[in-house]
Amino acid sequence: MILHRSQTLWLAALLAMGVIGWDSALGPESGYWRAQPTWVDPRPLPPGARPAGGLRVLFIGNSFTGYWGGQVLIGTKIATSSRGWMERPPMYEQVTGSGMDLEEHWRWGRAVGRIREGNWDCVVLQDHSEGPLNRRAAFFRYARLLDLEIRKVGAKTVLFMTWSKKQEPEMQSILAEAYRALGREIGAAVVPVGLAFERANAGRPALELHDVDGKHPSRAGSYLTACCFYRYFYGRSPVGLSRTIQDGAREWIAMDETDALYLQEIASRTGEMHSREAGE
Repeated sequence: MILHRSQTLWLAALLAMGVIGWDSALGPESGYWRAQPTWVDPRPLPPGARPAGGLRVLFIGNSFTGYWGGQVLIGTKIATSSRGWMERPPMYEQVTGSGMDLEEHWRWGRAVGRIREGNWDCVVLQDHSEGPLNRRAAFFRYARLLDLEIRKVGAKTVLFMTWSKKQEPEMQSILAEAYRALGREIGAAVVPVGLAFERANAGRPALELHDVDGKHPSRAGSYLTACCFYRYFYGRSPVGLSRTIQDGAREWIAMDETDALYLQEIASRTGEMHSREAGE
């Protein structure tokens, strides 16, 4: 098989990410939350290593994005287990910080700098889990500012709807309303991860989607999150895709076949329902 220049570039990019990026660390708040391994952001790749033809996505968030290898690792592994993935290979990068909200990302500057590099198809915004509940005005304000930067480089803003704490399931409706309202205001798509958590918990409460702190995602929760993003980015069901997430010899996630299928179906159905309701 003869590879075109663009294919060679993204293969090199994926290899570079595999060599220099996959690493782990304990969350800075682990002493309080008994947090599980999070993801160290991979070293940024130059814009030229993200050629047209790939799915070029920048995730901006915190440990909800970064747990269990991060959406960069999990999402890449899931996408590359699909048939025909080489037609649009995933080129995911992320900027995360423990407990950070969108205001802190804006003021820190690193996320804005990465956005301004350009050569992105989508930029995913994930606020602090309590931001839409307790600091709604700031949540909207800094999402708007980031959205303006995203639009300047010709990319699309995508909102990562988060989930409620395990002991506060009633908060999910408020989170969902806030993300949907923001999405309507700025014309951004919303990936309904929180609603997928809610439906998965309702159907199988014994399948634990929260970590021991009742806030962060378990392995299953991070896996469900990645399935939701796959369904949005590729417009296809994740049913049948990889249920094992490895980095070389390190196994981050190994889902039981029955559990994996259940979460894949939840992600697919939730995404379809949300798209119909939002008119996307």
